[in-house]
Amino acid sequence: RDIYRSENGWWDRNPTNLHPAHPQDAASAVLSAISDRRAVLDKAKKLMEEGKTQLALHVIDVLALAPDDDEEVNEAKRLKSKLLHMRSEDVPSVVSTNLYLSHADSMDKDLKD
Repeated sequence: RDIYRSENGWWDRNPTNLHPAHPQDAASAVLSAISDRRAVLDKAKKLMEEGKTQLALHVIDVLALAPDDDEEVNEAKRLKSKLLHMRSEDVPSVVSTNLYLSHADSMDKDLKD
């Protein structure tokens, strides 16, 4: 499996992810295509309130992964941290729990700087 993965990447059945652009470049491109960032934040919050934490994470990543440092992106990063903490309580895997929490902690430190 490791040889396959090293040659073909992590195949999630979405060809876009086979050989992706650098995450910050992709996030910047997506961010530049969004004319209403508040709508993205609102949708992620609505999903969170409905208990759909994983879907909220997918939505908020549209903003939170961007390297920009404006108000909406920072709000998205704070929301993502909150969602990661919530998601860590939903998964039975200790490894997944720790990955969610360590990423949230890293995001929180970056926002304080």
